[in-house]
Parts: sequence; structure tokens; C-alpha cells
Amino acid sequence: MEAQITYTLRLKKLHCYLSDEDDADEVFIKHAGKKIWPEGKFIKMKSGATDLNVELKVVKEGKVEFEIWDYDFLTPNDLLGTFMIRADSMGGPYTTDMIKKDKGTSKYALEWELM
Repeated sequence: MEAQITYTLRLKKLHCYLSDEDDADEVFIKHAGKKIWPEGKFIKMKSGATDLNVELKVVKEGKVEFEIWDYDFLTPNDLLGTFMIRADSMGGPYTTDMIKKDKGTSKYALEWELM
């Protein structure tokens, strides 16, 4: 039986090009049902980029999905969209655009690399 080849997937930056909310989105990222970023409840983003510095082990040729959520104080949190990454070869940095999951106006991109 062959051992699976794994890579380290480093999430480098989250880019906000357009937020849903006028003042800013309160965003956090989940993977496999668990919040992986930030350490606190959320980070407020209106535009620009923020460093993520998250590393995960992934299987070569595997597909990895991340969800970006907007934290809501009084109602359930909103799933803004997902990022799909295919771990096919080492390199980067690469950028993946968010696939919208809601009817809002937000636009985000995830910068990442495989090592």
C-alpha cells in the first residue's frame, strides 16, 4: 500500500474587494466544519487585504474547501461563499476567487501556496 503524499497548504492573505455591509463585514473562515481563522470571533473587513498565516496538511491531488462567513450578533451567521483549492503541485502564491453562496454584494479572494 502506497503512502499518501501530503503538502503543507499555507493560507497567506484574504483580499476583500467589496464588502456586503456598508461599514464592514465581520468575517471568519471555516474548514471541515471548524473555524480556523481568526483567533478571535471575527475580523472586520471593508476593503484591502489581511494576513492569515494558517497552515494545514493536505493530500496531494485532493480538493480543499474553505468557507468564508459573516458574523452576525443577533441572527445566524451568513455564509458569504466558498474557496475551492486543488492541491496538485507545489508552488505559489496563487489566488482563488470566492464562489458566492448568498445574494449579497461581497467579493473576496484567498491567496495561498503549497509547500
